[in-house]
Amino acid sequence: MMKQKAETTPPVLASDPAEQARAEVNRLNGQELALAQQYRLRAVELADLRAKRGDEVLAATDPGAAARASSRRISEGVEELAALADAASAARRQRLAAIPAVFRAEADDVERQAEKLEADAAENEARVSDLLKAVEAAADWGYCPAEGKIEGTYFRHVPPSGGAFRIVDANGPRFARMRISADGLRHRAAELRHKQPVQAGSVEADSLEALFAVVHSDAFRIGPSIDAISAWYESAVVKERARRERVRSGDNRFIDVAAPITHLRLTWQNGAIGAASFVASPAPMPSVSIETGDDTALAGSGLEDQPEAVA
Repeated sequence: MMKQKAETTPPVLASDPAEQARAEVNRLNGQELALAQQYRLRAVELADLRAKRGDEVLAATDPGAAARASSRRISEGVEELAALADAASAARRQRLAAIPAVFRAEADDVERQAEKLEADAAENEARVSDLLKAVEAAADWGYCPAEGKIEGTYFRHVPPSGGAFRIVDANGPRFARMRISADGLRHRAAELRHKQPVQAGSVEADSLEALFAVVHSDAFRIGPSIDAISAWYESAVVKERARRERVRSGDNRFIDVAAPITHLRLTWQNGAIGAASFVASPAPMPSVSIETGDDTALAGSGLEDQPEAVA
């Protein structure tokens, strides 16, 4: 069996441009997440401000002035939310554009390594040629590279194996191995230029904030936008609450409609949230025995209506 392998080369180290491009993607990813988290915080504060303004205006010495001041604060809050949303969208848009720039920078770096290896191979081949000329002049005979090496012995032509298994080292001279490595690097560079970011995934978390964080844990993964995740979550929670109400209105009177959503699973493909996404329902309540005179009834077992995942 004959084999060929590339010349061993040191690990490929990313150049400064590639590192800078990668750092920019991570920076934008962090900004997108931070802006979204700030948006949610300010949205809660604005909702609280709206809920309290009636009582505050009513209790003010000058209701008109209090109403105008409250309106200004709410208007400023609305504009602040819009600005935060626009900034998060801008960070996402710029990150999506920055990811291919990382792949291109990495491809450029790999190609530079291939060019260096090719130049080194040419230099080595020239040196070998010069040395061979001296050897051939002294021997008055030509010398050619061995076809292979078997157990430490070089052969101009590898002899037949006679059916026996053996390993033939057919790596060739150093300059040939270096050129094989250079070709491999060029192939890798071409792959990097056509590389696309991951646009599908499946993650799980115990809260919406944690879900945001895990989706953004890989800056080079393109998940759904935070707006899309929020909209999906709100819709899924409404459906889950409605499901609990239906179960509660039946035989199971012990379902806690207001119980927190404790588990989320999000799947997506090309930015679209998939049907396999769900919010988890709580476990059924344990059976409860109710004494009614001589009879004992089993209530609240939840066996008739098992909780289900709601997309």
